[in-house]
Amino acid sequence: MKFLSLVIALSIGISCSLEAATFTVNVTLDGTAAHDANPGDGVCLTAGGDCTMRAAIEEANANSGPDVILFDANFVLTGVSLSAAVGALPTITEQVFINASGITAYNSGAADLDHAPPMFGISGTQVLGSTADGLHFSGSAASGSEVTALSIINFPDNGIYISNGANNIILRRNYIGVTGADIPAGNEGYGVYAFQTGGHQIGRRYDGNFFTSLGNVIANNGDDGVLLFQSDNNRLYGNRIGLSPDMTENHGNGGFGISIFDGDGNSIGGYNDDVSGGNQIAGNSDGGVQIIGDGNGVYGNDLADNFAASGLSSPGDGIAIIGTTNTVGAADMGRNAIRDHDGAGIVLGFDGGSAADLNVVQHNLLGRSGELFPSNRDGNGIGILVANGSTNVILNNTVINSDGRGIDVNGDSNSLAGNLVGVTGSIGGGLTTEGNGSTGIRVVGNGNSIGNVVDNPNIVGDNSDGIVALGDNNLIRHNLVGVGEDDKDLGNRTHGIKITGANPVVEVNHVGNSALDGVQLNLATGNFASSCRINSNFIGILPSGRAMGNGADGISINGSSSGCDIGFNRIAFNGGDGINTDATALGIAWYQNLMHDNSQLGIDINNNGGTSNDANDDDEGPQRQINYPAIISVGFNTAVSPPELTVQYFVDASEGNVSYPLYVDFYWTDRDEPMQGRYFLGTDFDYDTDSATVSHTMTLPEGTPGGFVAATTLDADERNTSELTQGVMFGTPDVIHIDGFGS
Repeated sequence: MKFLSLVIALSIGISCSLEAATFTVNVTLDGTAAHDANPGDGVCLTAGGDCTMRAAIEEANANSGPDVILFDANFVLTGVSLSAAVGALPTITEQVFINASGITAYNSGAADLDHAPPMFGISGTQVLGSTADGLHFSGSAASGSEVTALSIINFPDNGIYISNGANNIILRRNYIGVTGADIPAGNEGYGVYAFQTGGHQIGRRYDGNFFTSLGNVIANNGDDGVLLFQSDNNRLYGNRIGLSPDMTENHGNGGFGISIFDGDGNSIGGYNDDVSGGNQIAGNSDGGVQIIGDGNGVYGNDLADNFAASGLSSPGDGIAIIGTTNTVGAADMGRNAIRDHDGAGIVLGFDGGSAADLNVVQHNLLGRSGELFPSNRDGNGIGILVANGSTNVILNNTVINSDGRGIDVNGDSNSLAGNLVGVTGSIGGGLTTEGNGSTGIRVVGNGNSIGNVVDNPNIVGDNSDGIVALGDNNLIRHNLVGVGEDDKDLGNRTHGIKITGANPVVEVNHVGNSALDGVQLNLATGNFASSCRINSNFIGILPSGRAMGNGADGISINGSSSGCDIGFNRIAFNGGDGINTDATALGIAWYQNLMHDNSQLGIDINNNGGTSNDANDDDEGPQRQINYPAIISVGFNTAVSPPELTVQYFVDASEGNVSYPLYVDFYWTDRDEPMQGRYFLGTDFDYDTDSATVSHTMTLPEGTPGGFVAATTLDADERNTSELTQGVMFGTPDVIHIDGFGS
């Protein structure tokens, strides 16, 4: 009989040597009569002639080396309710393989072994005190033990406790805090608690299908579902934590689903060719996963209300991390799906406390897509939150339907690229708006990078503000804000990009369809052209020429802004001015911007509809209200090839009121918008005499029939720039868009 039991043990995957003793539990009684009659004789036998759970552990502890505990094949939804007279089961101090999956009824009617409820359990309902655990592994000799297909319920402390050097414990297909009949029966402490031990395997190996490859059910416990305290290199996969076994109801644990405290190198879930699969985690009172440690990975998990999409929210955060070099998410099946959390989907660091630096958050889905679940568009409170952290990478995530911000970063030198924020889909494959309740991306800190990857932009749409940067030296480059390469309107509900701080760089972005301004600047004093740049953006228009106008100004300059260069932008089809300043702007240099089809002026200083020149330019105010060039005459010579345009002009300004030399930019425009600048013609860099009348000649493209010429003045020293002149006609301006400038 002993040999036959050993064959059964080996056939269900238990690794043990031929010297292992096998003990088969055949009764469910407990109490003083449940002790082994002669521990160490290699036979599980009470004085009454039976093998109890208590006697089997006593005999295994007395027998050096690995042992096997099996269960009578005829058990059906039964187990041992431990007696108050003897209390908890003995602490396991030797390697033992406890396996109840050989019970005949175990897998009857189940789709597979992973969905089969345990047929045998251990209950601590009658156990007195507050420290009794369901199973306790202690000591290095217990390392490598396994527990399979047990229900462990109603203990005053933990379901399973691992301590004192018992490493490499394997737990699979157990119900911890749930009966085999799917009745909540939580333990009062942690579901699984590993203290200063490591290398544990909690769950089932990945077999190609995350949704049928399931490990333990850990639910209804009084504290965390799993706590790994100062425990390294553990693997948790395929578990249902905080959910009913069929994943249709929240049966949350009282703390976090999984908590790692001061632990490194742990893996929660897995992906692709890895050997593990993700966990399903929901409904836990403090949140889904908490990690305090370094070098941990979280992959391929589903953190949601439940799989029935009932709309129940999970308290707390989805994944919360303090530490460095942790990774959350990977491509394809390594993506974590996180939704319906009252806090943040993913949070790094603690506001006002510990930081999280050098972490990577990538390829995750934050929020439930209405395309996949049309009746249930559920997001998190905030999608991704860096509460306190620097040099983190936030890459290729989809963040939708958050109640608040999509991505909120508080810290320095963080990098964000390739994220879909408020939109789903892909460039070329169609993009759909699934907006967040507040700002799409907000950074508060210095030296952060938003975008900056040519072929992997952040796409930000259907939020309140698209991108907000608060702090100094932040970079916003290569983003699609309110637009997609499929020309679809993904507009944000207020501003496209909004900046407060000194020395931002905003370059090569496409910004359109905002309800208000495309770009709004609220700048602190900058360092002029060397640091603050708003360059080479398409604002209200795509590179193809398609109109994607913002509802108000293309660029709005507010709030005592000073010291910035705005150049080489294309600003068109906006509902207000191309560039607009309030009454406090100083030292803002704009040049070579192409502005057309804006509803009001190309440039409006002081937001008053245009400012007239004054004698000697001796007035003050925004941009020192520098005078624009007065165009006296225009000569258009078509006898040469290419044709030439000679502009005679002067700038009414005295030395002391401006700093010579001045730079004068010339623009071509048409009859419909004579105070804008559709095409840049050239710059006179040599205007260096008080109020002198000079001429400047420029070549035009072949075939130019005429148009209007307008100009601006730039004080190259103080960096103040004027409004555009009223355009002066040359040639035949009624024939437009057949010239060499473009269409």
